[in-house]
Amino acid sequence: MKKIKNVIFSVVDSLLRNLSGGIGEKIRYFWYKYFRLKKCGENVRIKESVYIYNPENVSIGNNVVIMAFALIDAPNIDQTKYNFQKENINRNYHIDKPEIFIGNEVQIGAYNIISGLGGIIINDQVTLSARVSLYSSSHLTNMPENKGLITSANTMAYSKPAPSIKSPLVIFQNAWLGINVLMFRGTVGENSFIKPNSVILSDIPRNSRAEGNPAISIGKRFF
Repeated sequence: MKKIKNVIFSVVDSLLRNLSGGIGEKIRYFWYKYFRLKKCGENVRIKESVYIYNPENVSIGNNVVIMAFALIDAPNIDQTKYNFQKENINRNYHIDKPEIFIGNEVQIGAYNIISGLGGIIINDQVTLSARVSLYSSSHLTNMPENKGLITSANTMAYSKPAPSIKSPLVIFQNAWLGINVLMFRGTVGENSFIKPNSVILSDIPRNSRAEGNPAISIGKRFF
């Protein structure tokens, strides 16, 4: 019965995904609010060609827009196939199990990739510009306890292990990530701005202007 339900829901997702205009947004909002998402607030606008995988592990607050061609990949209940070797616990991530939490008054830009296998918290008033990518898990280049073992970087290579790490991500209130920013671990502090094309690999202090690979604070955003 569960498999049949999943098939039906997937078909409906596909039929509704590309409905254009305000009518399409209203229909998608009703569908995701009452049938798909774990939680969904008021005035959530989901544009065309947005893909949300495992929506039962996605919570969205009020007044949120998800722009066209964004991809939100929430964790599945069963993560054993990912062969995680260790977990990098983010002290600011306070959800019992990995999921994606999106707060109030948030903009998810066009062509964003939000890969939440390790868990992601996006707090209120966060702005994600176009082509921002958030990865809360990633593959390791080798098996830490056996570096001589030949491994793979994808889970479809069934004959080889694919060692990975979970790194929960937290973006605090009113932070702004510029175009094409990549985030792999750490936090972005409240009121911070990350310049376009930067790569976040550690904590960015609050009220920072940050840039680079890896991104570091180069000054204050607000004085």
